[in-house]
Amino acid sequence: ITEYGDTYYTEKNIEGRVGLGNSDTTIGKSTSKDDYSDLIKLSFTTDGVGTIQFRGTVNSINETFTPNWTEIKYSGRAENAYLYDTFGRELNFGFRVYAYSVSELQPMWQRLEKLGKMTMPTYVSSGYRGNITKFTLGTMYKNFPALISSLQYAIPDEFTWEIGLNQGASDNVLPMGVDVTIGLKLLGKK
Repeated sequence: ITEYGDTYYTEKNIEGRVGLGNSDTTIGKSTSKDDYSDLIKLSFTTDGVGTIQFRGTVNSINETFTPNWTEIKYSGRAENAYLYDTFGRELNFGFRVYAYSVSELQPMWQRLEKLGKMTMPTYVSSGYRGNITKFTLGTMYKNFPALISSLQYAIPDEFTWEIGLNQGASDNVLPMGVDVTIGLKLLGKK
């Protein structure tokens, strides 16, 4: 028993304190007036798909800076000289998304489907083009332009599935959560 009482850490109390469970049928939008009601703001935006926002836990954040140098050999010098050539920046991270109730299950899977569509080309009159994504992860990256270089969904063995036994359940038989791994090529901001 904590000094806060028996109900301090219950699910309903956590939902009330941090804004979990306040979703509606609008994809990725919270019914809360505060746009930042999720624990960590995580959203992706493209022109073709729009903005989707996830709530969940973020893990394994790895950012790589890759400067490239061109080796130059001068006559009469034993050591090489180098000329700065290009620069690359990549970000890889994982996040785990959950449906906290049966009513959140379908919107969660719709958001995942939309994230997958952000990796696909957009067809235009002259052929097709890739999508530039602006993503937000907390305050580390806010509307940061990037290209999605990889996206993977994994369903861990320990996740439960909705099989229609709960009150208010739909006909969907889906996992209540997904582990997502994403790779981004970060583009420079002006």
